[in-house]
Amino acid sequence: MGQNSCKLVSNYFSFPNRPLNFTTMPWIFAIVLGIVLSLANGLPGFLVGAGLGLAGGFFLRWKFFPKKKENNSKSHKQPPPVPKTRPPSNSRVSGDIQWIRPNESIRIGNFRYDGGLVFAAKGNRAMTYEPSTIFLGLPFQTKGTVIDEELGYYPSYEKMYPNQRAIYLEWLASGRRDSDPSVRQVGYVFCFFYGLERRLLLDRDRDPMLRAEVQELLKMYGGQSGSIRSYFTDLLHLDGYNQGVEQYRSLWPNYLNYTKYLDGEALKLILANLHQRGEPLHWTVALRVAPRLDGTRHSVVIERSGDKFWKLFQQRFEEAYPDGMILKAAKRDVWSEYRPASSALLQMTYHSRNHSFRVSVPHVMGIRSQFKTLVSIWNQCIEDLSGYSRAMAGESGEANEQALKAFLKLPDELRKPDSHPFHKNWTRIITGCEKEGDLFFLPVSVMAELFGIAFREKLTLTQSRKLAEHIDGLGYQLAPDPRVTGLPLAWNQECAVYLTEKSHANPSKNLVGFIRMLYLTIAIADADGSVDPEEVAVFESIAREEVTCDHERIFLEATGAALLRDTTVAMKSLNRIAGGVAPARRPLIARYIIQVAAADGVITPEEHKVLKTAFRKFDLPADFLEQQMTGDSETFTEVTVVKGKKSNRRGEAIPSRPDEKPPENVFQLDMSKIASITAETDQIVKVLSEIMDEEEANSELKAEPEVVGGNGKDESFPSWMEELDSPYRKPLTKMIQWEEFSEKQLEELATESHLLPADLISKVNLWSDEALGDFLIEETGSDFVIYSDLIPEDD
Repeated sequence: MGQNSCKLVSNYFSFPNRPLNFTTMPWIFAIVLGIVLSLANGLPGFLVGAGLGLAGGFFLRWKFFPKKKENNSKSHKQPPPVPKTRPPSNSRVSGDIQWIRPNESIRIGNFRYDGGLVFAAKGNRAMTYEPSTIFLGLPFQTKGTVIDEELGYYPSYEKMYPNQRAIYLEWLASGRRDSDPSVRQVGYVFCFFYGLERRLLLDRDRDPMLRAEVQELLKMYGGQSGSIRSYFTDLLHLDGYNQGVEQYRSLWPNYLNYTKYLDGEALKLILANLHQRGEPLHWTVALRVAPRLDGTRHSVVIERSGDKFWKLFQQRFEEAYPDGMILKAAKRDVWSEYRPASSALLQMTYHSRNHSFRVSVPHVMGIRSQFKTLVSIWNQCIEDLSGYSRAMAGESGEANEQALKAFLKLPDELRKPDSHPFHKNWTRIITGCEKEGDLFFLPVSVMAELFGIAFREKLTLTQSRKLAEHIDGLGYQLAPDPRVTGLPLAWNQECAVYLTEKSHANPSKNLVGFIRMLYLTIAIADADGSVDPEEVAVFESIAREEVTCDHERIFLEATGAALLRDTTVAMKSLNRIAGGVAPARRPLIARYIIQVAAADGVITPEEHKVLKTAFRKFDLPADFLEQQMTGDSETFTEVTVVKGKKSNRRGEAIPSRPDEKPPENVFQLDMSKIASITAETDQIVKVLSEIMDEEEANSELKAEPEVVGGNGKDESFPSWMEELDSPYRKPLTKMIQWEEFSEKQLEELATESHLLPADLISKVNLWSDEALGDFLIEETGSDFVIYSDLIPEDD
């Protein structure tokens, strides 16, 4: 065999760029020749052929392929071949795909696309796999009705059917937008997104049009797909971070508008950026940090409350951190890794740690202790909005009633008058009523009807307090306020209201005492049919010294103005207030009302009569007034009692009578000693402030009722259950013990109590909504929860 034969054999047994190893050639000859001869003669033929092949192979290697000596001077590695088609400028993709820049055009068959922002390639294949590449040689449907079919999870233009390519190209040509985004399969959006993703991360293209296009797609289609929101925002954050600290800071606030909460990687980048700049954490970012912290609650309250939760969180955060929260970072940085949406880029992350998809950042979340206050604020917001959430979820009652109930359950920070559901109606009412200075006067009936309170000659104390609470919600203060006086309102009673920023929902003991002192003052002063300035001056002089808070002083003046317009209100309350004073303290209060009656220099027969009525209520002796006016009393001088005609005064001041003798029909007092009672003011106010209101007094006298349970046995139930129908008391007691129970437990309990499950829940909730102020039971999926915070603590 010649040299040409040698080359032929060498080429035959070689792989591209890899010469044959001639050490193994004899063995190859032996195996091949042995197999050929075995086909004719079996095993003997194989053995003969193997022997001949082995011998021939060694001979050929010795004769034609002698071992060459190394020659370093001629040993050079050949450079890799230069590809025939160069990649696009500034692109890492190799081969024959090209980036079509914005506003550049390509022609696909008879179709022309002018929008750019895509990868394209001639033919129907490419060396580099990029799923978004538009292959100009692949067919697409041009005739007939185009029917859309479901795209796969990782869509690509190459794998689309012709009808799907037609839909995709039409969408591109229409500007990549839809009048109704819900009709567009998200697979088409992702297919286009893959190209932007490659261009931004691998090619590091800084054209702002790419980033703007991602944002526009996010606005258009983010609402229909959580995947779009997640992938698109993560890409924007990583691309922004790669552009530098200051540039990223100018970008990421806009990105917060696209998602309610932040993905973990985006959160790392934002916190790292704030830390690098030394910038405090703002509440808008804190709101998105909180859900990812250990210990934060996840509740339906957040969704039901909507923007109320955001607003409350903002106020609480800014109270805790007026200047923002300074962030600290752990000593070691952390990797923020981006997970590509494109299957082609995703493969790169599996095979190597491509730094195009990850970046090292300060590890702010590494110091969890700095976020403890944030967790507390978040959880407290959920707790404080739980009542509002339950009210919003309720389906009973009219829309206005439900809206009002929900409004009243809001925390004080969120109860803004202009957002009250009855704000417009109230404005119309207040505009048409009588006004004196800053005070508006209107009857209780008008206010009660506005809030759906049914007619009663005298409202219950609960209804009266509810009415005051409603007025609070509108930004006004009611005077008199049943929450302060402990006295119910009458249907035809006239009250004063005035604008205020602070209510008296939780009045001070001092204010309660002075208000009741005011009631006694006007009741006694009006006993003769007229409230003289001198009589009211006794109270005013005391109050002026003791009540220094402007807020309480204005309330006292408004209450006094309302009582003076209808003094019968104070008169009717006299017995109730007097009856609430402890026996040991009654002489103290009795001496005060004597002082009021005598303030104008005389005690008329009418005043004498009212005083005696009050003394009887105090269980004081009938001659108590006379005892205070004898020489034994250090306060009052001796007086003369002469029967005469009834006084006819109506509010006029009594002129001084230095030279006149005392009238024959009145008592006369030594006014120089009246001031000594003023020293007892603190004790008087304290005693009056401790008087229990009507309902509190009644509740202490009530014994727990005996009721018949579902099993026929007598059982005792707490007094707050008294208004609940008896068949529902025992099962409710059982549910309260459980706190949480399943649907099966409910069915068993209802069967045992001879009730329907739905009826049991409905009746208890309707009752608790009226008696306790909210639904006691809430359904959470297939389970039920008792809101034990609604149950009175004393029971």
